[in-house]
Amino acid sequence: NLSEKAMERTVAALSICAGKIRRQGASRVDAVATEACRQAANYPDFVARVEKEKGLQPRLISGQEEGAIGLAGCASLLDGTRPRALVFDIGGGSTEVSWIDTTEDRPRVLASRSVPLGVVTPAEKYSNGMELSEENFDLIARNTKRSFKAFSKRHGIVDAIGRGEVQMVGTSGTITTVAGLHLKLPTYDRNQVDGMVLSMDDLRAVINDLRARDNDSRATLGCIGRGRSDLVLPGCAVLQGLTALWSVPSLSVADR
Repeated sequence: NLSEKAMERTVAALSICAGKIRRQGASRVDAVATEACRQAANYPDFVARVEKEKGLQPRLISGQEEGAIGLAGCASLLDGTRPRALVFDIGGGSTEVSWIDTTEDRPRVLASRSVPLGVVTPAEKYSNGMELSEENFDLIARNTKRSFKAFSKRHGIVDAIGRGEVQMVGTSGTITTVAGLHLKLPTYDRNQVDGMVLSMDDLRAVINDLRARDNDSRATLGCIGRGRSDLVLPGCAVLQGLTALWSVPSLSVADR
């Protein structure tokens, strides 16, 4: 179930969104709900509350549609000189990966997979506001790699990477935070992060630095802050699992 406090926080956030929508005079609004609501038995009660209080009508989407929306948002970053692409989105409750054909005029999804492993779910299971142990970080990374291994084998992704045919694009708070930290930004700036290329060496250096810090130290970093210091490591563990399975030299970062 979605807890009462979580629903209150979400309705408060949606109030801000609804205000912006009204001020901009949007003629069409598509509000979607993702993994937390896919799992929650009381999701219909939450939707009714949002519609009644804020006038928004969230529709529940599948992990596959969530991945497709993520692709649509960052498709302009795909490089047509490589025939295949991996696009991943590490969310709060799930992680989506899309396997893309870039040889046509518009990128085409060949296959996608969504697993209920995001930033918040392992944080609640393994740390719950406390420090994430080294052992649990490695466990999350292994579970992520295992969750996508059959998908990878079925589509020959590792072999395609070995032939130099694959590019990777990451979107979501985890990868954009890692990119901002690599740039040593005092506060997060999407204009500097969106579209940048991050090498695997630089990515792993940021993750290793974060692992060496405690929550208080991570909270002092401008791209993280107090409210997210306990969530960034679980997200990095998922990221480490993805990049361990698919070892490309670099990836593009999308915040669009």
